[in-house]
Amino acid sequence: MGSRFLSLAQVLTWCLAALCLAATLAFVPASAADKASAEGLRSAFRDAARDAKLTDELDPAYELLGIAEAAQQQEIPQLAAEAAGSFADLVKRAAAKALKTGGELAEVTLDQFVDLRFMARSANLTLPQAALDDAITKLFPNVRTALEAKFNQAAEWTDKRAAVDELADLQASATQLMNDELAGDMATAFDRKAAELETLAGQAEDEESRTQMRDALAETRKLRDDRVADAKTNNINAVAALMQNQSEDHEDGGGNVETQ
Repeated sequence: MGSRFLSLAQVLTWCLAALCLAATLAFVPASAADKASAEGLRSAFRDAARDAKLTDELDPAYELLGIAEAAQQQEIPQLAAEAAGSFADLVKRAAAKALKTGGELAEVTLDQFVDLRFMARSANLTLPQAALDDAITKLFPNVRTALEAKFNQAAEWTDKRAAVDELADLQASATQLMNDELAGDMATAFDRKAAELETLAGQAEDEESRTQMRDALAETRKLRDDRVADAKTNNINAVAALMQNQSEDHEDGGGNVETQ
């Protein structure tokens, strides 16, 4: 499972990729008619909306979000609303499937929801943000419960520690999304399982093993604290502001193309 928490380096990489995508979507040659541009977006929406209706997987969601953002930028409010509505419907269905199935699907879906939530916030799309917030709030506890079960079922101390590390990742992600209630819930789960790890470490047969386990656990706790601190600094609003600044710098730096 990939990390759903975005470090500073990942944030900068993500922002650069999103900026390039936004520039591609927004660019229209000066000689092209606005009507043609609008029709192109409507055609793309019809295709994406059709694909979205045929699946409960999230691949079409990225395109729908991009169309909603482009339509908003080009002041086509009805199209923006329709794309946002199709997006929200797909998110709802994907969340329902993930909650019912659980396991790896729930973890992968949550990862995608977090990515999409950053994109929706950076684009200032209200309905997609609300749909994602609802889905994320439901999925976080589901994934936390699965990780706690993974901890309980693991036979090896190192495997239990890996599950605790994933709980730390959940806490950092909720912190980055600025959801204090979810972050607190994940922190409680981390602390509870870390305490169980510490008890197990104290039960190791020899002093060398006990010391190694305690040192490893101390590193896990430190990494959790570092991730949470990073998440507070690079929270979702900070990333959106960074995206806006980069977009403005791109425009000021000659991003517009003139035609004769």
